Amino acid sequence: MTFAMPGPGQGTYRFGIETADSVLKVRQANLWPDKPMSHVRVPGDDTALHLGVRHTDELVGVASFFVDGSAAQLRKLAVDARHRGQGLGAALVLQGAAQMRDKNLGTLWCDARVTALPFYQNLGFDVVPGIFFKSGLPYQKATLALR
Repeated sequence: MTFAMPGPGQGTYRFGIETADSVLKVRQANLWPDKPMSHVRVPGDDTALHLGVRHTDELVGVASFFVDGSAAQLRKLAVDARHRGQGLGAALVLQGAAQMRDKNLGTLWCDARVTALPFYQNLGFDVVPGIFFKSGLPYQKATLALR
């Protein structure tokens, strides 16, 4: 799975499948810049589907999808600050949702930071009531029906 879209200035954005090791640096830089690399790797990384977006060969966005039964969890969506606002995060989520739909899964879900809820709602996710905290930040569960 590879597709491209125009990027800023010269070059294009290319989307494709990445390895678990290749997504760690982008995760760390954009989600946990103050944490060690060991904090960035999560259980299941070795079997998850990792999608990435590259601009002139630099990996600038990643999303990881973890299958569990008839559902998949989106974890660790990250886009480099220099490339935000281009629709890259949305494209990664929607491409991952399509891949999960192709596997006949029924639901894609994530633990969404409360500040990111409008982003997920704009993509068709429903927000489950109830706020919970991770590392001091408020989250809510968001779900997307795939069928």
